[in-house]
Order: sequence, then C-alpha cells, then structure tokens
Amino acid sequence: MSTYGVKAAATFPKSFLSSLVFMKHTLGADGVESSLSTRVGGVSKAHFLTKAKHQQKPPLQVAHVKALEEVVINGRYEDRKFDDQDRYAAGVFLWMVYARARFSDGQNSGGIFRDVHQTRDGPKGYLEALVERSKTSFSLERKVRWLPMIAPIYGLLSESWAIAWLDRAELSGPKLGIGRPLLPGYAQDYGWGEVPISAEAGGKWLRSLLYKCGFDPAVVKQYGTHSLKSTTLSWCAKYGMTRITRATLGYHSKGRNGTEMIYGRDNIAAPVRELEDILQRVMTGRFRPDASRSGYLAPEDEISDSSESSGDEEAPEHSEE
Repeated sequence: MSTYGVKAAATFPKSFLSSLVFMKHTLGADGVESSLSTRVGGVSKAHFLTKAKHQQKPPLQVAHVKALEEVVINGRYEDRKFDDQDRYAAGVFLWMVYARARFSDGQNSGGIFRDVHQTRDGPKGYLEALVERSKTSFSLERKVRWLPMIAPIYGLLSESWAIAWLDRAELSGPKLGIGRPLLPGYAQDYGWGEVPISAEAGGKWLRSLLYKCGFDPAVVKQYGTHSLKSTTLSWCAKYGMTRITRATLGYHSKGRNGTEMIYGRDNIAAPVRELEDILQRVMTGRFRPDASRSGYLAPEDEISDSSESSGDEEAPEHSEE
C-alpha cells in the first residue's frame, strides 16, 4: 500500500480501502481481511493527509462588482473600452452574482426572462430563469424539476445592469433559450458557438475583465467562478442575515421540507427582498462588506452626505415594492 499509494493521488488508498470494505460486508467476498488491518488503515490515513488543503475562492469586492456593472451599462470603465462580447460576458457574471448561481447552474439558465414593470420611479422587478440539471438535483425527483433562480435587476449602481445586459444580448449576444448555454464560446471568425465554455475558461474571462479595468492583479488572480456565487451570500452573512435565509438564497435545502422551500418560486421572494435591502445599503455606503468587522456599518456622519445626494438625484428605492 505504501509503495503503490505514493505514486497515486492522496485519496486513492482511502478509496481503495472503502472498496474492499464494500466487497467484504456487502458482496461477502473472502480473502480481504488481511488488507483491512489497522496498519494498512494508518498508511491510508497518512497518504490522505498529504492532500492539498481546500481553499475557497474569495468573494468579489464591491469595487469589482461596480466595475462589471459599468462595463455592461456603458461599455467602458473609466477610460477603458470593452467590446460587445466582453459586455455580454460581464452581464453573465453579474447574473451569477445576483442570482447566487454556481457557474454550471448559470450556464443552464439560457431560458432567462424579465419580470419587470414600469413605475413612476423607473422599472422595477427581477430576472428569472428555470434551471435544469442543477448540481443540487441529486435525486430522481429533483432531476425532473426546474430550479427557479431570481436576481434583482438593480445592483450597486442607480441604473439597471440587468435591463442593459438583456438589451445588449438581443443585439449582439448568443442565441438563448431552454437547453442553450448562457455563455458559449466565441470565435472572432465564427461568432458565438453552441458549446458552453468551461468553468476554468469562465474564470479566465472574469479575471481578464477585471485586469483590464486596472485592478490589483494580486487580488484579481485569486478569483474564480465560485467567487460569483459567494459574493452576495458573503455580504448577507456579514450583515447578519439568518442562516436559513442565506441557505434559501443559495438554493440549499434544509430538512424534510427543504425541497418545497427551494423549488417553490414564491418561497424565495422574501429572502430576495432582504438581499435587495442589503444591496441598497452597500450602494449608499451604509454597509461596507470589504471593511474589517468593526467597520462594516458606516457611522451616521459618514453617510449623511451620500444619503442626501441620493435624494437629490431622485434615485429609486429599489428595495421597496
């Protein structure tokens, strides 16, 4: 075990012993007892401990999310211009941020649609998608259900990133619909393809956008596609949202009634409204998720000016119904 296992993956000896245990106790195989000794188990554990430590990708910083919104809405960030493909891709990444979507789930939400109505303060509403083949669909019952994903159309800027993105998608984006990837590959000579790009390629595209915006490479290089899903969930945790509400926003079921909670479209309405309130506080500077724990909530004297300016600009309160 020690000689052979050193050439294999760190998890191989443990998996191999698990197979032997299955053969002995489930299939009734003979002659495997000698391979299940305490000494062999110790060697297996020693190899397993050489496995690289799991490191989660950090959430995006507020400035980085705002930059992606600028790219989608204006096609530029400061003095840097972005082409139509980058603008569309930035919108896809924002969808995954605000819908709290894994990259694979985001790719399976090609049938995205608007639930928007006009008010005297401007458009209000959400983007919705019915996702198939979700990672959480591990049972047969769930595999035949659609997972509803919802994102608010406003993020951290006063203009809607979602409306700008879908308008851009209609002009120069790929063909969307049920069964089509949200972000396929793109070739200069052939245009948008039919095959979804990998999570690795998606991470490279995300980082390239932020590099082009001029952000610190040492920070940006840590990002991956899972940074998108974790961003707003991290903000919610820092603000103090309850664990069960965050689990609902992240499409994680809890207990016997979890399936109904996650797969019922109306059940996520209240958690999304709580998310909108937090986004509004981030936008106005009242909540600063990138600060240290002691600086999350800005003092009143620091936010009075920004609150007054928001009123002067008649910025709509998107967190209200």
